This record gives sequence, C-alpha cells and structure tokens, in this order.
Amino acid sequence: MPDPNLTIPAGSMPRWLVRSNDRRIATYERRAARYSHRWPALRTRRTRRALVTLLMLTLLVAVASSIATFWQLAAATPVFLIATLGSLIPLTLIRITNDAVADAPAQALDEIQLAQRNAARSLTYVLLIPTGIAIFLVTNFLGHSEYVAGETVTAVGWLFVAALLSLACLPDILLTWWLPDDEQE
Repeated sequence: MPDPNLTIPAGSMPRWLVRSNDRRIATYERRAARYSHRWPALRTRRTRRALVTLLMLTLLVAVASSIATFWQLAAATPVFLIATLGSLIPLTLIRITNDAVADAPAQALDEIQLAQRNAARSLTYVLLIPTGIAIFLVTNFLGHSEYVAGETVTAVGWLFVAALLSLACLPDILLTWWLPDDEQE
C-alpha cells in the first residue's frame, strides 16, 4: 500500500528516496521474518499487556527518579539509569512480539495496521508538544537565574531524556495494547 502521508507525488519522487524506501521495506520484512517465530509464548494478548505494564512501570520510575534528581542527584541518578536501561528489555520484547509496527514503512503494512500506527504516532505527537513546552519553561525559568547549579542542569537533562524516552515508547505501547491475540493456524 502506498504511503498516504507522503508529501511527494509518486511520479516525481527522487530515485534516492525510492531506493531508500525499498531498502527500508526489505529490511523490515527481513527482520519480521527473522523474529516472527521467536518467543511464541509472549505473543498472547495477556503477556503482551504484561510487557506493556512492565515497560510503563520502568518508564514511570525513570521519570519519577529524574524529577527526584532535582533534590537528590547522587541518590536518584543510579535509579534513573537502571530504570532507563531496564526499560530497553521490555521495549525490545514488545517490538519483537508486535513486529515493530510502530516503525514499519507504510508499504509493508495493511490498512488496519497503517491506521493504528498513524493513530499512535499522532497521539504521541500531540503529547510531545506540551512536554516540550514544559521542559522549555523549566529551562527558561532556570535561565533567568543569576546562578544555576550544575546539579540542576543535570536534573533537567535527565528529565528531558526520561520524557523523550517515554514518548518514543508510546507508539509501541499503544499498538501492543490494541493488538489482538494471534490467530491459531
């Protein structure tokens, strides 16, 4: 299916972009074929939702600990780093069990998958705007101070990383939550 969100008409698309899209599709299909049979026990709706819950908990701990770094940088930083790195494990398992639909090229998806992917991305984009504004306001407020401690700058950085990681995981979270059980063959 052609990408309905592509702004370049199909007839005037540069060759390099066509080749790039073809490579993305081939890579996606190769990766989907490689991982489609792995971990069949994780491909039930209940297990996928448990993975989503685990991912959301690790992201919540990452965000909470990044906020805590404003007061206790030394104590909260290890918790933040463990939660951030720990979130990569359920995220990887989620991406394997839902075939990484959130990042798939449009041509490799059917109509339902494409609509769900676009809805998840749209919601993430809508949430990215107030998050960016909030981080801007925090940095703007700190920028008007005569002196800003290095710990505060680090805490703002951790908060920014935690917020962006959470929003980057949101399409995968939504798509996995919406995904029905695989049909038995």
